[in-house]
Amino acid sequence: SARLASGLSQGKVADAMNAEGFVFYQQTIAKVESGERPVRLDEATALARIFGADLGDALGARAGGGPKQEPSAEGGAPT
Repeated sequence: SARLASGLSQGKVADAMNAEGFVFYQQTIAKVESGERPVRLDEATALARIFGADLGDALGARAGGGPKQEPSAEGGAPT
């Protein structure tokens, strides 16, 4: 997990989340890690910041399920 890779305890992550403006306890982190508690998007953003990760990379997928498409060279939709 990102927490173990960062060397942070559950309590330290909870403290960091509290510093980000959330109310987290060690037990909250334990429940998140075990899948008993979902993580809201704003919480996930803060957790990514704490672990120095990119939220998109942490999620492992793009919205829409497909690869990002670059705009065409013409810069517009076909007519």
